[in-house]
Order: sequence, then structure tokens, then C-alpha cells
Amino acid sequence: MKTGFLVLVSLVGFLVPAGQAAQTAQGRMYCLSIRLGQGINWWSDTISFSSTGMTDGAGELLSWQTPGSDILFPPNETYITGLALYDSLWDETYYGTLSVLLPPLVDADGNRFPDFFEVARPVSGAVSSGSYSTGIYGPHGAVSALWNRNAGAPTGTFIFSLEYYGEFYGYFDILEYTGPVEYTPGSNSISASVHLTQTGDPAKTFRGPLVFPKGGADRFNQFTNQPAIWTNAALEFLQVTNHLFLRETAWPTNYAGYIEFDNDGDQNSLYPWALWVLSITDTHDANANGIPDFSDDPAAPPPPRRPSLSLRHTGTNLVLTIAGDPGHVHEVLAAPTLTGSPWLSVTSLNLVTDPQSLALPLPSAPAFWRVRAQ
Repeated sequence: MKTGFLVLVSLVGFLVPAGQAAQTAQGRMYCLSIRLGQGINWWSDTISFSSTGMTDGAGELLSWQTPGSDILFPPNETYITGLALYDSLWDETYYGTLSVLLPPLVDADGNRFPDFFEVARPVSGAVSSGSYSTGIYGPHGAVSALWNRNAGAPTGTFIFSLEYYGEFYGYFDILEYTGPVEYTPGSNSISASVHLTQTGDPAKTFRGPLVFPKGGADRFNQFTNQPAIWTNAALEFLQVTNHLFLRETAWPTNYAGYIEFDNDGDQNSLYPWALWVLSITDTHDANANGIPDFSDDPAAPPPPRRPSLSLRHTGTNLVLTIAGDPGHVHEVLAAPTLTGSPWLSVTSLNLVTDPQSLALPLPSAPAFWRVRAQ
């Protein structure tokens, strides 16, 4: 057999992978409604709350917030709830409504989350006011409210001072969920999924998809989520309606919008615990252009490095060793001459290790070899 001349040439092909890798942002979601426990005064009168007419002593103080330009700090609108007021002196229960403002929303640590709805932050001596009514023949009058909650605790205390009935003492809860938001950047849409766990009660979760079509003149900073189905820890299906999400001007790594559960199909009805604020924080910025990867167009990944080659003779065959970037296809080509002859593909392999070897048959004539990384 004639001895062949073996020449190795490396070549890099600049091809962009078809898919983009998923990335992780951080999600934080809190309910704009507040859970109120039963209140009691010094005379053993009680007051129970519910937005749905039930009087189980753990009702919803319902938010009537409306979408605005500042989603995390909306106007301090009135909160309402149904009430059952038990008068121990007359052994009579009066039914009606209570409305109250929240205390002014503040952000002492400057992280763009209202302290009232952030478990990590305390609420100390916050005051607000409102009114109550139990119908034409029942009592009605002014309400003043005092709110306190320790930092790190989702449960706090309230004192509602009702005109004619004095001070009612009780507990309130804020509902906060946090967890990862996995997303895949896209030029036309953002595909994401959430896995959120309740602060203070990790057995309670929300899971589900989020899809944001991108379009319009401000496609990196505002978009509307498509309706979706989420599940909770009890595997109940929760319908999520569409709302506008905005990138925060004052905190440009944050996106905020409303998540509204609407299982009865009527956005104007009093579906309990329906309206939440979801904030998504993404600190990834691969191209350093100031737009987080969450809403930025995906950047083309860098090409694989130029492979380096070595060849050895075993007596029965050749062993070609390729040093290159794992995860990329490396195509082996051969030609009888460096010029004037076409390069023919011999084989290809997706590099798993660096370096990686493969066996080649012995040539019967002079041969040239090269490898193209894609």
C-alpha cells in the first residue's frame, strides 16, 4: 500500500442554533385583597367579614383597584367587604358592608414594593378611615382603622373603631407568593412559566404559563399576557385573564402587571381573591444594552471556537482527535488535493467531550482532511 499524505485543516462555520436556552427570572406576586379574621370588642360583640356573603370569620377585604400607569403603587382606593355585626346586648346580628381606605402606601427600602404588601417589611401604627352600614334599621357610622404587622410575618393585627360599637380587635393576613419565572426570549413573543410558593405556607403554590406577544412601538417595555390556565396546590384550574404588563421606569429590571383569576367568566363579578400584582425581576442582560433578556430580542450566541486537530496511525486505521466546543456539530470533510477538488463530507459528530476522537479508514492515496464546527 502506498503511504498517503495526511493534512489537517480546521474550519469554523458561523451557524446560529435553532433554539434559545431557557433563563430564570424572579417572580413576586401578592393579592390586592386582604384576609380579615373575626374581630371582637370588650363587650364580646363580634364582627365577621366576607366579600361573598359568608360569615366564617376569615373574609376578604376586597380591592377595587383599577389598572393604572403605576401598577405597584396604584391610587389608594376604597376597599370593601360584607360584614356580620353581632350585638351581644340585644343578641342580634346585623348584616351590611364596611368600606375603608388602606394606609398610604410607602416604600421605605426603595425596592419598588409597597411595604404594606411585602412580608419582609413591617407595618407599624398605620392608620386609615372608612365607614360601615347595616341597613336602614341597623347601626351605621364612621370607622377608623389601625394596622400593625411585624417584619417577616404575613399576619398582623387590626383595630377597627366603629362608631357606636367601640374598638374591634382582630388579625389580618397579606397573601404573598415568590418563586422562579422560567422564560425563553423571543423576537415575537415571550414564553414563560411560573412556580410560586406562598410566604409562610410553602404547601400553597401557583403554577402556570405566561405568554406575552411582542409588538407595537414599545415592544420591549409593555405587552399583554394571553389568557391561560394555572393550577394551585389542590390542582384546581384557575383561569387567568389578560392584562397589561409594563417595565418599571424607576426600576428597569422589573416588569409588573395584574394577574386576575376569572373562573366565572365575568370580570365585573365579585370572584373571590381575584386580583393580584405580579412583579418579574430579570437581571440578565446578555448584550449589555440596558434591556433585560426577558423582553429583549434574543442575541445570536457566539460561534464555536475554531477546532484543533490531531491524527495518529494505529496500523489498521486512523484516529482523528478533535478539540472544540462541546454541544456543537463538527463535520469532517476530505479531499484528494487542496485545490481543484471538492471537499466531501465524510462524517459528522456532535461533540460531547473536549477533546473527542473518532476512527477513520486508512486512505489509499494522498488525502487532506478538515473539520468544520457549526
